[in-house]
Amino acid sequence: MSSSEEELTSSGGEEPTDRSFGEQFLDLLNQPIPEGKCPILSLSKIPSRIQQQMKEQKKKSSESTSVTMTKKVLLNKQHQTFDSFVLEKESRLRKSATKGVISLFSQISKAQNKAPIVEETKNDEAPKDANDFLNMLSVAALKQAK
Repeated sequence: MSSSEEELTSSGGEEPTDRSFGEQFLDLLNQPIPEGKCPILSLSKIPSRIQQQMKEQKKKSSESTSVTMTKKVLLNKQHQTFDSFVLEKESRLRKSATKGVISLFSQISKAQNKAPIVEETKNDEAPKDANDFLNMLSVAALKQAK
């Protein structure tokens, strides 16, 4: 046996290393485990990630429930029962809303019905030839430009 083989097969008298991987693994698994402890065979980040995601999900759900509860409380504060109904007040509100709608529509119709650029002429005032017609158009264009 050469010196390099001795280094691979012996570890200075501690434990023989000529056992197979399976034997060493079985020896590790058969070790007594103290009560309340768990042997760490590999370090995994997955359980900590899962716990972190669960905490974030709980936080989001608690925030969303608190938001919905706050919305419900605010909506219930604004809700009025039938007992608070006053006929005179409702009729005044309806009248003012009707007046507002009427004024809105009248302003819209005024804006749509602008004064025409060219005033309508009667048949006897209509230009008889092309030159008179072109003069009338130029006068209307000057009025519009001002």
